Amino acid sequence: MKKLALLIFYTCLVHQVISQVYLADSAKTRQRFAQLNLGLGFTNTAAFDYTRTFGVESPVLEQSSAFNELRFIIGGTHFWGHADFEISIPVIKPGASKNTYSALYSHGVTTSAKLYPWSIKKKAIRPYVGISINSTSYQQLGPDSNSIGNIEYRFLPRYHAGLSSQFGDYIVGIDAAYLSNTDFNYYTDPININQVQLNPWTFGVSIKKSFDTTLPSERSWKSGYAQNLADSLGRRGELNGLSLAAGFSAVYQLGTSSFNEENYRALGDHRLERFIDLGLGYYWHRPDIQVNIPFRQYTSELSAFNASQNIQRMALGIEALWFFADYHGFVPFIGPSVSYETMDVEHRSLGNNDVMFRHEQISYGLVFGWDIRPNRLQSIVLRTNLRYIPNLQFSDPASGLSWDMDVLEINFIQLVIYPNRIGKFR
Repeated sequence: MKKLALLIFYTCLVHQVISQVYLADSAKTRQRFAQLNLGLGFTNTAAFDYTRTFGVESPVLEQSSAFNELRFIIGGTHFWGHADFEISIPVIKPGASKNTYSALYSHGVTTSAKLYPWSIKKKAIRPYVGISINSTSYQQLGPDSNSIGNIEYRFLPRYHAGLSSQFGDYIVGIDAAYLSNTDFNYYTDPININQVQLNPWTFGVSIKKSFDTTLPSERSWKSGYAQNLADSLGRRGELNGLSLAAGFSAVYQLGTSSFNEENYRALGDHRLERFIDLGLGYYWHRPDIQVNIPFRQYTSELSAFNASQNIQRMALGIEALWFFADYHGFVPFIGPSVSYETMDVEHRSLGNNDVMFRHEQISYGLVFGWDIRPNRLQSIVLRTNLRYIPNLQFSDPASGLSWDMDVLEINFIQLVIYPNRIGKFR
């Protein structure tokens, strides 16, 4: 359902933009500073050796199959083709073969930044280097419920190098990536562990279509008309107004759980989820400040060896964004964020008492990011925002053991609409 909602949202977004005639080096205007990219990627992870413990009297060394993944890519090129920021989401992931023992290894939502020393250009091959924040999962499976291991989630950096080229409105790329720290301990039952060493290399290809939301305003900006009109309307307060925002977010849960560490180590810690970030706000043109009310809701789930744990988070906040600079339409902002948080915790395990409770608190954090704003008349703006919320902690009322859910929310492409400007300023 989340993937369907995501695809519908970005299909609607594409209808708001026009195809990009990508820039030549001589056309470095505000309107060509950044482009939206939507596409597909295919990644391959080579086979690796693992130790199987299910269904055998003593551990057996076996080899996994190679894993292939199809991914949906949402991102944008910035700085006239010198930088690329994106989120890639697995659409088709590896599956287990029925009635067999196997090991599943996959990459979850990945956020990445790539740097091009020479800007992307039509019919020219351009190298890049980059880094991504990567979520991985590993699980050993068997043909029955007694031989299903826990899902081991890990949160790791991955280093990239590759080549890209543009053909028309399409950017084609090949990528090699190295995942650091692929050795870890895996629980083969609620108590015992085995060491796992995964293959750190992945290879991929991608194709993305470029779109531009701002190219139509280039002529009016060059003539001075757009700036003069914005100054006039700004003095009269006509550019102040409500804003509506929606975008896909990945949330990285950075803390650990003493509850799980003490009682259910095989469950591990809650790590990464995704959700739709919704916002209602009001913008003041002259001070260049926006107040936003963001709403976020998602459920984080863990399970292993007849134990399961769900934490549903709901956050309703208020934050102030101060836009403090403007570099060719790249407009960074920063500000405080305050949220009312509720955490509904449900932990079930065979042979033990269930744990269910609700935690409520006020959390304080920091929001920062940037808008792509070629002029100040736009009714539609693309925003990147990151939200860090520390000290998001709660405890089991009975045992006093806790969960530390410090979070980093990353939303690379959020659509922001100013309804009072639609159709008025051309």
